[in-house]
Amino acid sequence: MRYFDSKPAVVESERVVNGRTIERLVPHNKQPGGPDVFYWHERVPAPADSYEPVGHRGWSASGDYGGRFHRAIASARVSCVKPADPEADELSRELRRLTDAGFKLVAAMLQETAEAKRKAKPKPPGPFEGGDLLAAVEGLRLLAISPEEIDLLLGRHVEGDAGLYGSDWAKIEPTDDMVWCPPLFDIATQNRIALTAGFGLVRSRYSIYDPGRDLPKAEDQHLAVQPRRRQPGEWIEFVTLLVPGRPNATLLHTPVDHVRI
Repeated sequence: MRYFDSKPAVVESERVVNGRTIERLVPHNKQPGGPDVFYWHERVPAPADSYEPVGHRGWSASGDYGGRFHRAIASARVSCVKPADPEADELSRELRRLTDAGFKLVAAMLQETAEAKRKAKPKPPGPFEGGDLLAAVEGLRLLAISPEEIDLLLGRHVEGDAGLYGSDWAKIEPTDDMVWCPPLFDIATQNRIALTAGFGLVRSRYSIYDPGRDLPKAEDQHLAVQPRRRQPGEWIEFVTLLVPGRPNATLLHTPVDHVRI
């Protein structure tokens, strides 16, 4: 029995990857039917004078992608800046209004028509859909990131251009070791594994430093948010959570937000 983040886990398999001995663990109380969640831990030999024959102080990583994503959201002030389908939200409100008013047959006909329209829509471009866009708002305001800038970079993200993480990750051919332990490899490889499996995090990061950019005026005087100039090395990152059977969701954050994921 091992413990990962104080949770009991069982060693499922072990192998040497890039010269490092890695254990892959599964939660002790694994839930049936859901995607496989793994933890990884590097097994490091203990010093000769240690009472422990094997050390466990090496590199580790968590494959609880949903937990990591939602903890990141909880760690910052986050707002949904762009629903995946605004029409669906409006439809949901209208259906609820009609149903509450007793017009159930009309509501059913409206829902049937909307479903037919949805099926007739062409599939969005790109390797994957971003889903609802959630943004850590402090960075958006302080760095004065415009909606047009977000749209441009989000388009690159869903098309498979991960910016500073690599522009051609969709062309990576995964090896058996990459599939067995994605976190041991770079973000581009992790993106490819997540997209192939339909489960995981797809991440993109883009530089937003622009020394010649005019500084806009603060529009929200109530909150006294005064935008500042962007510093060298500052970036904007998009993180999309893929979970089988669930709508995708994307988190946008910057260094200002101090999000860990």
